[in-house]
Amino acid sequence: MQATTKRRSRDHRATIRWSHVATLATYVVATLPAVPALMVNVELARGKSAAWMAAAVVMVAMAAVAAEAGRLAPGWWQKIICALVAVVLTWCNILNAATNATNHSDQKSDHRRAIIAAAKDRETQVAAGRIRRAAQVAIAGEVPPATIEAEIAALTATNSGRWQATEQCSAARITVEPSRAFCADVGRLTAKLAAAKERDKIDAKLATLGTKGEEAEPTPASADAYSENASLILSALGVEITEDRKKVITASRDWLIALGIEIMAALGPMIVVIVITRAGRHTVAPVEPKPAAVVDPPERPAPNPIDDPVYAFIATAFERKRGAYMKADDPWQLWLAHCAENSKPAGSQRAFGLAMKACHSWERNHNRPRYVNVAPRLGVVGSRLASVA
Repeated sequence: MQATTKRRSRDHRATIRWSHVATLATYVVATLPAVPALMVNVELARGKSAAWMAAAVVMVAMAAVAAEAGRLAPGWWQKIICALVAVVLTWCNILNAATNATNHSDQKSDHRRAIIAAAKDRETQVAAGRIRRAAQVAIAGEVPPATIEAEIAALTATNSGRWQATEQCSAARITVEPSRAFCADVGRLTAKLAAAKERDKIDAKLATLGTKGEEAEPTPASADAYSENASLILSALGVEITEDRKKVITASRDWLIALGIEIMAALGPMIVVIVITRAGRHTVAPVEPKPAAVVDPPERPAPNPIDDPVYAFIATAFERKRGAYMKADDPWQLWLAHCAENSKPAGSQRAFGLAMKACHSWERNHNRPRYVNVAPRLGVVGSRLASVA
């Protein structure tokens, strides 16, 4: 018997322990919907004091706690108070999240605008470089500068006398027609050489711009793709779209994101707890508790009625009856009525109660004590019951 009791006690403690673990795991999982809101609000408070960081976390957590407390609250006024607290905190969190989402959108749009501007600047420089290169190609063609330098060296070497006589084609020293023709050829080759060198510089610059374009981020089509796509849809539906309306579209997206994140943070944990709890009830078959066996109170030796009138009254006025109950005050009232009829002293209620407990079982019954498995003998005290009632 003792081994069975110990085993049941051990099993009961293990069940309570695992119940606590399951509850803790449920609430840990329930915190997941609040993680995005925590990240958004903490990001908003970054760079501020530690008090702002703490407030950002506590406001999100308290909104979820208030919603769960409202669900578990026993009274309607408690539910209303918790709901109001949850609504106020959630609204504050929405404002914080909307501010952060707007700042993030502005930063992202500015970044995309910078990428677009840099891409347009590269395109402009590339177009201008190609025009300049075409002009240089018209003069020098695609001949390398070294080839042109070799042609100049060959020409001056062939006509070294004229080259020396004209002091390297100085305008003051060109006096005869042959020298004029020679220096003209040298001048054309020199111009061709300069054009070839400029062409190669332009090619190097274009190559640099091409490398920058390859290494740069992909150029977006617009600063805000969402507002552009929404504007296209609304334009197709006949709605006139202006720049101000595009800003409204972007702002509405930020507010909707903030609203969704904060409502998920406030109500998500409560919904997760409800879902997990109900899923557990459906997956685990409920164990019907076995009804407690009704045990008759142990037989007590009946006192001799001649020795004590109280015990004599109890022995004759009451009988054992399974499942019957009597309030603790009822037998005392019957005893008072019996004593009044027979002109006997009743004694103290405490002494009568001790005698009654010595003969019959009793229980506290949540501070409403009563006698168990006992009932009055109707043939003996039936008239007194009517008078007491």
